[in-house]
Amino acid sequence: MAKKPLVISTTRGVTFSQQAGQTLLDASIASQFPVPHSCHSAKCRQCIVTVAEGTTHKFRDENLTPGELASGCILACARTATSDLLIEAGELVHKNIPPVVNIPAMVSAIKRLSSELILVTLQLPMSARFHHLAGQHVAVTNSDGIRRNYSMCDASPQDGHIRILIRKHETGLMSRYWFEYAAQGDLLTLEGPSGRFGENIARYNRPLFIAEKEGIAPLLALKASVNTTGLPLFWLGAGKGEVYNAGSEFDGLAESHIQCFADFSETSMQAMQNTLIKETDCSSVDAVYVCGSAAFLKQIKALLKREPFRGLPVHTEVFIPSGPR
Repeated sequence: MAKKPLVISTTRGVTFSQQAGQTLLDASIASQFPVPHSCHSAKCRQCIVTVAEGTTHKFRDENLTPGELASGCILACARTATSDLLIEAGELVHKNIPPVVNIPAMVSAIKRLSSELILVTLQLPMSARFHHLAGQHVAVTNSDGIRRNYSMCDASPQDGHIRILIRKHETGLMSRYWFEYAAQGDLLTLEGPSGRFGENIARYNRPLFIAEKEGIAPLLALKASVNTTGLPLFWLGAGKGEVYNAGSEFDGLAESHIQCFADFSETSMQAMQNTLIKETDCSSVDAVYVCGSAAFLKQIKALLKREPFRGLPVHTEVFIPSGPR
């Protein structure tokens, strides 16, 4: 006999069901009232909620402080309910988020944009009902069981294909796979889509995009989903060759539409601010989207507190640097 779904209620009146085997996060997504989230792997901490009543089971480590644990905080992606629950999760807004699926995929093409950056095209099965929102990411697992999250570069699948940008990391096992022995025809497993980075993009008329290194991938998708042809994409930590080659791969993204800076030192930050003011109509910018490492986001947020950017809505996505996995 199938187990009866558990009832998850929030202190703000939203109620949804958790099926057997679901995480709290996946149950909220299935209900179309998703808990804020990004990585699905207990690293970004965005899905933190507080249990007011009921019990849960933890099946992966949580990145929480002793104080947070003592106050009943949990990560919705790392827990499943073992009883009906009452949780504090803020205001959950109805969102028609594409469902997470597990599907096979085949490496269709690998194009080297530089010695450090490649563009991979993955072919999805013709029968797959895979849909994603601009800015979302997918988990890729190869035949050796190595798994890594990658943001998709396109606003929607193109003719049954998705594209991901991959930068070389010397200590990354998945990076080693892509740069040393990955080949056309390799079979992979995809899990996704995940993330809510671009869910509010339709609210804005002229968002500004700032990326660090491979953080450009979700911003390419977001830029393609809105009409921002007159506003350059700012890319820090990329070489001119990468800018040219990436621009040639994405429709409407010529080199003139990308402003490139070598790093995110204070000198580069000041140069970018000067370029922003000089080459963009800052008065018409109505939001900022930033993707990069935690250190990069910290510096960008400091810059955006200055005039003329102070007060703009800022949406951020942090990528987890590759490690030995």
